[in-house]
Amino acid sequence: MIARIYIEAGNKKTPEHVFVMTLLRRMGFVSGSHFEIINVGGKDNLPNLINKLTETELMGGRNIIVFDADSPENKGGFDVRKAEIEAFLTDNGIHARLFLFPDNGSDGDFEALLERIAQVENHELFSDVSVTTSCA
Repeated sequence: MIARIYIEAGNKKTPEHVFVMTLLRRMGFVSGSHFEIINVGGKDNLPNLINKLTETELMGGRNIIVFDADSPENKGGFDVRKAEIEAFLTDNGIHARLFLFPDNGSDGDFEALLERIAQVENHELFSDVSVTTSCA
């Protein structure tokens, strides 16, 4: 069974794509035989992939959506984004697992996750930088 992982990133060179690919490889999964990462190019493009999402299910695969939760400032936030995506899936009869950056429960995005794991106290490079996130 293959999993198709849909991420908001626009291409394979984005930090999100590289992060997800690296994480999966370190877990022992092999691209192509276990999973395929599909770059959606933004949350508003998800409806363009209804056929691909449906095809995955028909093949006996699994759809996984990994997007940013965003924040109220950009018309998102964890609860809003989760409800939007779940409504889209329900309206189209599609089954998918959903994970929203930064931690599948807070407002924020992939960049907020990176800020949280930068380990400012352990890396001199970050010592002069004031880091604030919306997902504290």
